[in-house]
Amino acid sequence: MGLVQVALYAAPFLLLFGLLALGRFPGERTILARRVGPTPPRPRPATRRWAPGRERTRLSQLERTSHRLRGPPLVA
Repeated sequence: MGLVQVALYAAPFLLLFGLLALGRFPGERTILARRVGPTPPRPRPATRRWAPGRERTRLSQLERTSHRLRGPPLVA
């Protein structure tokens, strides 16, 4: 029973050692593809700018309040 546990524990290390001993490496194609050369940069979309806002006349807070649209208070 102990020998089986040792074999299962060592299996990943033995597999990796075997691949390296054969001259192969996991992910070798990906690594070599990156070494070939940098890919040309992708064209970036043009930066969007804010449209200029329309100019407003300067008003005080009191002139912009909604109570100016209502009439005087009712006398009870």
